[in-house]
Amino acid sequence: MMQNNIPVFHEIAGPDLIADELLQLCNSKHDAIRLAWQSRRTKYSQNEAATTLNGKGGKMDKAKFSRVLDGHFALPNDMEDSFEELVGNFAILQFDLAERGTFELLEWFATHMGYDLIAKQQTLEEENAELKRQLREARANG
Repeated sequence: MMQNNIPVFHEIAGPDLIADELLQLCNSKHDAIRLAWQSRRTKYSQNEAATTLNGKGGKMDKAKFSRVLDGHFALPNDMEDSFEELVGNFAILQFDLAERGTFELLEWFATHMGYDLIAKQQTLEEENAELKRQLREARANG
C-alpha cells in the first residue's frame, strides 16, 4: 500500500498576545500565570500540563503545578517559555514587560533573544550627516 502525503493548509500559530484589558487586571506575576492558564488555547488538564513541562527548566508534577496555579509555589523562570508555549499565549512575558520601563524592556528583550546591546557612537544627526557625505561622494565618483 502506498502512502500519500497530506497537504498542509497553514502553519500552527505561535503564542497569542493577551488583551491589554485583561492584562491590566494582573497585580502580580502569579496573576499573569493564572491568566495565561485560564486563557490557554488547548484545555490541557493540570496533569497533562505538568507532564509536558517536566524537565523543561526544572521538575514538575501535578501537585507542584497545582501549587503554582494556586500561588503557593513560583513557576521556575527557566520554565516560563515552555509554559507560554504550552498555553499558547504571552501573558507572563507581557506582564513582565509592562512592569519594566522602555530601556529596561529593550535590554531585557535583547538579552532574552540572545542579542547584545551596543551603545551608539554617533547621534542621529551625526549619523545622518555621515550618510549624506557618503552619498555625495558616491555620486561624485559614480
